[in-house]
Amino acid sequence: MRRLTNLLLIIAVFARSIIRGKATRIPTRPKKIVVAQLAQIGDMVNTTHIFHHIKSKYPQVKLSVMGKAINKETLEYNKDVDEYIVFKNNLWGLYKLLKKENVDVGILMNTHFTSLAILFLGGVKCIIAPTVVDGYTPFETKSYKVLRGLAIIIPVSANKNLHKENLKLLEPLGIHETGLKKYIGFSKEAKERVVLFFHEHGISAEEDFIVIINPSSGNKIKNWPGDRFAQVADHVYAKYGAKIVVLGGYADEKEVSSMMKALNPKTKVINTLNLFTIDELKAVIASANMFISVDAGPLNIAIAFDVPTVNILGPAAEWAVQKGEFNRVVVNRGGAKAAIYPMNNREIDFKEARRQAEAITAEMVISEVDDLYNTLMLSKQ
Repeated sequence: MRRLTNLLLIIAVFARSIIRGKATRIPTRPKKIVVAQLAQIGDMVNTTHIFHHIKSKYPQVKLSVMGKAINKETLEYNKDVDEYIVFKNNLWGLYKLLKKENVDVGILMNTHFTSLAILFLGGVKCIIAPTVVDGYTPFETKSYKVLRGLAIIIPVSANKNLHKENLKLLEPLGIHETGLKKYIGFSKEAKERVVLFFHEHGISAEEDFIVIINPSSGNKIKNWPGDRFAQVADHVYAKYGAKIVVLGGYADEKEVSSMMKALNPKTKVINTLNLFTIDELKAVIASANMFISVDAGPLNIAIAFDVPTVNILGPAAEWAVQKGEFNRVVVNRGGAKAAIYPMNNREIDFKEARRQAEAITAEMVISEVDDLYNTLMLSKQ
């Protein structure tokens, strides 16, 4: 069925191209821009610098973002985004919406065939799309390659920091920025609910050292053993008297339960499994003094709010994530290459990925936590 749908889309696009030509006319003063980002929460957060640079260059533009339903709340209260379009299987509805909007520029953040096809059919005048070089991605399909010649194609490397590489997609619009700062926000109501939650659990955002632990990733192959998360929690509670908040959604119950069962009985933590909306989650994370996590969406939210982080990276590529004085990364691959790359999370050696995740000891993470804590204390002097 998918092959038939793709074939029909290809035929429709080329039939349309006979009348309209290619989507390569760069407007001098665009009025409407759509950015298509069909990835998960972390990747959406890591695209917000793109939105910010567009708005800084063209403050008058109406900027729409097209993505998955879950990310609509992720981008709520982002001052750079004017509209969020939920990407659905109802392609006819998307076509009509884009046609009505009379969009000047469409930017694809991924090599996503259907997004490219629907932007073209929807009459977007200029489409900027990536093509992968210096590596491989299974997402740049034959169908995508057939259509990409109708757009402005920008080469991006599969072996460099993707957030930097994606800045190249803005160059045809005269935007030559290098900043990677991420921008998200939350509602006043979410902040008030979090303040009340903290008060009910004896937490003072002004006086306590708040540590948030996120023991699970959407891609479960990245996960770290729950008993080791428990050892880290025991340490920060005993040594620093930290107020520990454990995060998790409906898909994370197994990982959170594993950690909770392994805790020292003396260690007090607040388990917030399934408790927060995404809006509230952002407000909670923004209140933390330290965020300890596997490589996952909430970690990227913490980085966006300038919360110091410890990323238990495991099998993911180091150059693909933010690291520095206040953003620590823990790996232990024994000289092997990363098992997971940003543009290829399908073709993975599962056994090697798990080996790389489990090779990280609790002592390694505790060492980074202690060093980060000391750095934080020195920065306040």
